[in-house]
Amino acid sequence: MKDIGALLDWIASDPRLDARRVLITGASYGGYMTLASAFHFNSRICCTVDVVGISNFVSFFERTSPYRRDLRRVEYGDERDPRSATFSKRLPR
Repeated sequence: MKDIGALLDWIASDPRLDARRVLITGASYGGYMTLASAFHFNSRICCTVDVVGISNFVSFFERTSPYRRDLRRVEYGDERDPRSATFSKRLPR
């Protein structure tokens, strides 16, 4: 999120760019970042386009096909680990 905030600062500082016309888009984890950006920077962006972004990591793991869970655990953390589960529940949704 800090990187996206810094990018928005840079866009606003460059006179060649229009900071009122910033779109953020992403898919999968990028979709999650798109949703999180909409939450954190809603006054600094004009729109977002989320494509299959994860909006809730708890329900994501509950509904992910069993054959894909091990791959997702490597990417996003193991929901069976209490520390990881607690962290996932604190993420904005």
